Amino acid sequence: MKKKSDKNVFVKAKDKFMSLSKKVKIVIGLWLVLLIVLLVLVLGSNSNKKKLDEYAKMEQNLTNATLNYMKNSELYPNSSNKLKVDLTMLREQKIISDDVVPDKTCRGYSLVYYMEEEEKYSVESFLNCKNYTTKDYFVNLD
Repeated sequence: MKKKSDKNVFVKAKDKFMSLSKKVKIVIGLWLVLLIVLLVLVLGSNSNKKKLDEYAKMEQNLTNATLNYMKNSELYPNSSNKLKVDLTMLREQKIISDDVVPDKTCRGYSLVYYMEEEEKYSVESFLNCKNYTTKDYFVNLD
């Protein structure tokens, strides 16, 4: 036969907790809620960072596909013009595949222009998806 001192650790902790005053129970409860909220926020922010990294990778893939399109088409804008390359067109011409930008809700484009001071081309890519939009996406939209 088990003695009273052989109680489960959790039962002992519960008994000890129940013997505390109401104010102490409230303080402990608030600390536990705060701890749970912090855990959810930390885990949620890691998930959000991962998603943002995925979209940044899609933007980089769009930039690379735009550069390939420029080389293959021999289209090079001068310093007074900008070349706008649309994601839909890149998909239609099979320059970029659906697995590179897997979010089917995404629309996008790249702007290519020549920077005379630096003597190089610059490519800025923009995406507009259901849950993400690149900053300034709508600024250059015609």
